[in-house]
Parts: sequence; structure tokens; C-alpha cells
Amino acid sequence: MSDKENLTNLELNIRLIFKEELKPILEELQKINNTLGNLNSTCSNMDSHINFVEGVYSQVKKPLEFIKRKVEFLSGQTDKNSILPTIENKNN
Repeated sequence: MSDKENLTNLELNIRLIFKEELKPILEELQKINNTLGNLNSTCSNMDSHINFVEGVYSQVKKPLEFIKRKVEFLSGQTDKNSILPTIENKNN
């Protein structure tokens, strides 16, 4: 075989390897990349929702504590150290 034939055979083998082995791997990698993109979008939406809930809670916490204390007083359960917990998004 000549050098040119050897080179042609080598090129054919490389193309065959790419087609049979590397191309499916690249296709799976693209699917994984697309899935990660969708997850990032979903996580961003969840972060927005968490921030909204935290904002609402911080606005209603004091009135809820007032009502809670009044109910406790009327029911005879007084615990001055009992307050509603503070919530925070630990990712920010």
C-alpha cells in the first residue's frame, strides 16, 4: 500500500470512529447541556418566588406576632420569649 492509500484508510477509520463513537457522545452532551439550561431557568424562577415569600412574611410577621400574643394572653398561655422565627434565603 502506498502512503496515500494508508492516509485515506486512516481518514476513513477516523470518520468511522467519529460517526459510531464520538457523535453519540456529543449528542448526549448536548441533551445534558439543554437540561442544565432548563434547570437554571427553573431555579431562577424558584429564587424569585422565595424572595417574594420572604418579603410577604417580613411584612406580616409583626402583625402576626401581635395577634399571637393576644390569643396567648386570652387563653392564659403567656410566653414573652415566644416570637415567630425569622426566615432568610441562605443563597443570597
